[in-house]
Amino acid sequence: MNKIIVFCIVYIFCQNAYSQVDRTIGRNSQYHQNSPKTDKVDPIEQTLKKLKEKLSLDSFQEVATKVFLQENEKVLRKF
Repeated sequence: MNKIIVFCIVYIFCQNAYSQVDRTIGRNSQYHQNSPKTDKVDPIEQTLKKLKEKLSLDSFQEVATKVFLQENEKVLRKF
């Protein structure tokens, strides 16, 4: 009789312990965040656009700057 009572008490405590822990709450928002998709932008074109706006480059200066940036990118890709 004592074994049955002890077993029932242990069973009730174990059930309460498991019922209080729900590990699925909030997991989707924590681990599966939807990041916004961004289009790939050419860094040379983006840099050239900013330099053109800030320095007000004419067409010849723009082409010279573009060639300079492309040559530097080729050197960096070799490393």
